[in-house]
Amino acid sequence: MSGMIPTNPGLDLLGHGLGFGVAALRGLGIVLQDNQANRKMEK
Repeated sequence: MSGMIPTNPGLDLLGHGLGFGVAALRGLGIVLQDNQANRKMEK
């Protein structure tokens, strides 16, 4: 069991990092879509 303890925080950080990355990519995608829609409206 003592061998498992050090790996858990690393996995938690990895999971949080991946979750944050996915959320950031989603946010970026939404912003890019909004920008494209705005450009079409201006024309």
